Amino acid sequence: MDYTIDRRGWQLQPAYDFQEYMAPVSSFPMAYVYATFLGISGHILGRNAYLMYGAHEMYTNQYIALLGGSGTHHKSTALKAAMRLQGTERLEATPPLRALTTEQGLLTAMNNTGGHALVVLDEIANMLSKKKQDFGASLLSQLVNLYDCPDEAGNYTKYDPTIVTEPYVTFMSASTMEWLRDSLSTNDMLAGFGNRMTWVLGDPRKPKAFPTPINTVDAPELFNQLEMFSGEVVLTEEARDRWEHHYYEFLDIQKASPPFLQVMAERLTDKALKAAIINAAWDDSHYIEIEHLERGIDWTNYLHDCLKVMLPTFGSKEQTILASLSNGRDTKRKLYNEHGHKAGYTADTIKRALDSLLALGVISTAGKRYVIVDKPE
Repeated sequence: MDYTIDRRGWQLQPAYDFQEYMAPVSSFPMAYVYATFLGISGHILGRNAYLMYGAHEMYTNQYIALLGGSGTHHKSTALKAAMRLQGTERLEATPPLRALTTEQGLLTAMNNTGGHALVVLDEIANMLSKKKQDFGASLLSQLVNLYDCPDEAGNYTKYDPTIVTEPYVTFMSASTMEWLRDSLSTNDMLAGFGNRMTWVLGDPRKPKAFPTPINTVDAPELFNQLEMFSGEVVLTEEARDRWEHHYYEFLDIQKASPPFLQVMAERLTDKALKAAIINAAWDDSHYIEIEHLERGIDWTNYLHDCLKVMLPTFGSKEQTILASLSNGRDTKRKLYNEHGHKAGYTADTIKRALDSLLALGVISTAGKRYVIVDKPE
């Protein structure tokens, strides 16, 4: 699978131009190229472009994780190439945060750059490994909070509070699926962090014997146009009709999806609109036309396919346990008797799967028994 050059997203000329610089560098998937294009575009726009969505402004910030094999997908190369295409002046104005371990460190760095932060991690697992330690426990919850660009964010401690006004965070990272699974539990995924992240998978292209040096000489002004854009964007009447059709169609897909996929896909509609805002801004338009929206929808359809590929890694145990519950194995002892030897599940594995299903609201407890919740249509 890959977000190949024939997909709708590449119909935006600046996106196509970006991949002309990126694609020759290495054999990383084209999906990485498109994801980093949106990430950089959204970061440059900052709070200057927004769509009123209910009672709040929707901004274009992205939380991106490139997932792929070690040494085969060249994830770090894709991140480095994308960063260089921003231009030296931008990198000097907002130097990327290359390590992130504490909430305090993030907030302090944001205060030093006017409230904005560009986080670029070659291995997201290095950050996630700190969440079990006292000094890193609050970082994940703060990242969840910052995704929605609140008016202010802070640690609000009594003696040394750190407050950031109008915060704006772009998060770009990479990992192998194995490292991600070892450092991030299913519960972490379901607690809000998972569906805010844009998980990007793809098959690498034909290997290159010798990487092509990235051509930054001809591309110093690639993103300059976005710096001029400012203001609210709105959907045209035609785009709104298309959006309503897509939205309700997506809800039907969600109802038929496994619980883990449902939760992880919850914010794909938001991400489609974020991509549409970026497309409109590139066209210097304050109107989201139907072609802007179609590109956003096409991108998130691809992201939904990525989540389906992730499902066996993060959701398979929950699905197995849920199937057993429906067949009357409704206690931990019964579940262990069925799966402990045959499937190699430990007692802790079964407990974590049950906790995830409880967090999803798919099951409830009745004494020592676990009961599947019948949700209303």
